[in-house]
Amino acid sequence: MRAALMWTINDFPAYADLSGWSTKGKEACPCCMHSTRSRWLTFGGKYCYMGHRRWLPPNHRWRKDMKLFDGTKELGEAPVVPDGEEILRELHAPKRVPEVR
Repeated sequence: MRAALMWTINDFPAYADLSGWSTKGKEACPCCMHSTRSRWLTFGGKYCYMGHRRWLPPNHRWRKDMKLFDGTKELGEAPVVPDGEEILRELHAPKRVPEVR
C-alpha cells in the first residue's frame, strides 16, 4: 500500500513529526534552521527565538525599532534558503543533534 500526504493543518509540534526538523531546543526555527538566533531565558527555563526581523526588507521601519522589540536594531540579512541539493546533502550527512536543555 502506498500513500501520499498532500496537505494538512497541524500545530507546531506536529510539524516536527511531519518534516523531521526538531521544533525544540536551540535551533527550532524551521525557516532559519542552523542560523536560528535563540536566547536561553534564565527565569523562564526555555529558549526564545529572536532575529526574525531580518526577513523584512532592509529599509523596513521595524528593523530599527528598538522600543517595540528586544532593545536592539536588526542589521543582519535573512538566511539563504537552501535548494534541493543542499537539503539532500543534509539528509544524507551524519546526524547533527542540536543542544537541548
